[in-house]
Amino acid sequence: MLHSYADYLREFKDEVEAQLAGGPDEGTLALQQITFREDTHGIWAEAIVTSLGAPEPLTRRRLVIPVDGPDKDGWLAGTIFASSLVEDFDKGKLIQ
Repeated sequence: MLHSYADYLREFKDEVEAQLAGGPDEGTLALQQITFREDTHGIWAEAIVTSLGAPEPLTRRRLVIPVDGPDKDGWLAGTIFASSLVEDFDKGKLIQ
């Protein structure tokens, strides 16, 4: 499945990187790493981010492609993922 959706995942990753390009020196999140893994539910994205306000890196993991295929374009899924990551950070809901 990972190989089949390589272009989609590249588009997703590029959008997440673009959305989180500010960096912690600007009081925002900085993306350290984004990885993908597959299981019986589909393909998951895991992002590790840092911020000046957090002593440790923070992690966000979400299902981005269900086993029956994506329901939106890769860039849109990446935008939603990055936006919700920032929102969860602001609310203190990310995992350290």
